[in-house]
Amino acid sequence: MSPHGVTVNAIAPGFFATALTAPVVEDRARWDQMARGTFNGRNGELSDLRGPALFLASPACDYVTGQVLFVDGGFSAG
Repeated sequence: MSPHGVTVNAIAPGFFATALTAPVVEDRARWDQMARGTFNGRNGELSDLRGPALFLASPACDYVTGQVLFVDGGFSAG
């Protein structure tokens, strides 16, 4: 579908406070441990996903396809 302007990309989020992660969020020691695993020393905030999502949905991403954008504070690079 790429010749028709369809691109397929994904966001791979790091650790964010959500309903699914609530048990870890509520355990301060585990929450802090997850933050220490990132290069910037904090867990994600939902607002951290806005820019990457806007990029993938914008014309700036027209020549980008088949990519996974890790939004995880560097966790996956560590």
